[in-house]
Amino acid sequence: MNLSCLLAFLLAYFSARHGKALLASAITLVSMTVLILVTGYMAGALSAPVLAILPLIPLTACLLIGPTAGWLFSGMAVLALAVLVGMQIGGVVQPETELTAHQARIARAIMLAITCVLATAIVWYYERLQKRLHTLAIHDPLTGIANRGYFDRQLTHEWARAMRSTEPTSLLMFDVDQFKLYNDSFGHQAGDECLITLSKAVTQQSRRVTDFFARYGGEEFVLILPGATTEEAEKFAELLRQKVANLNIPHPSSQHGRVTISIGVATFSSTNPITTSQLIRHADSVLYEAKASGRNKVIAFKPR
Repeated sequence: MNLSCLLAFLLAYFSARHGKALLASAITLVSMTVLILVTGYMAGALSAPVLAILPLIPLTACLLIGPTAGWLFSGMAVLALAVLVGMQIGGVVQPETELTAHQARIARAIMLAITCVLATAIVWYYERLQKRLHTLAIHDPLTGIANRGYFDRQLTHEWARAMRSTEPTSLLMFDVDQFKLYNDSFGHQAGDECLITLSKAVTQQSRRVTDFFARYGGEEFVLILPGATTEEAEKFAELLRQKVANLNIPHPSSQHGRVTISIGVATFSSTNPITTSQLIRHADSVLYEAKASGRNKVIAFKPR
């Protein structure tokens, strides 16, 4: 029994640690239920310890595998315990109400194993929750790309890296032309679908894995291009502009008849030491210039 308890604990723990959520949940729940039932049988099925532990079954099950499956599993466990109690009352089984020293040691080992399994379940759930919170903290819930806060941190990191090297880093800032009119024409749900489609298209067009794409806010996006000069970033921005235009998403309220983007490009390096705030301001200013001069354009910031 002790070996079985130890094996169940180790399997559940390492399954949880290596991201095997379903396996860890199954091992944890089955082990906990079996151990509780065995302990209940040995100590008397209606004993206080069993009744005290029993509520933990639905709680842990719901936390691990969700409300519906958790309560279904819990119902099966309670039914099994009810059958055991019924068999005891009917005289089919007669558990020892006064445990021998050997049985007491086994019962203590079982209770210890239950504690270990519960601890494993809690650790696993906590780690899963932490990962989920981390994902929510750095990703935009609509498009799935990085959010504004993550972009701010990444831009600071790239600024520090560029200051230590001779390589430039460019920033593309763009938004959907006349997006408010698009929402007015097709509704906000269609607007959301448009942003999702655009995000996927830009992600597929990225040059390198080091490129960093984020939603800046609303219909505005930013793309960090490490190692890209102004000329390289401008050429890549033109590819993005064409990529979005070629999606041919209808936009009757636009003078172009389809969804387009305007892009502002700005660059910084150790030879052009500007702050991250200045870089964003430069990119934003030429983005505004692109929109004011007819939209569906790329304009790069040129230091005077």
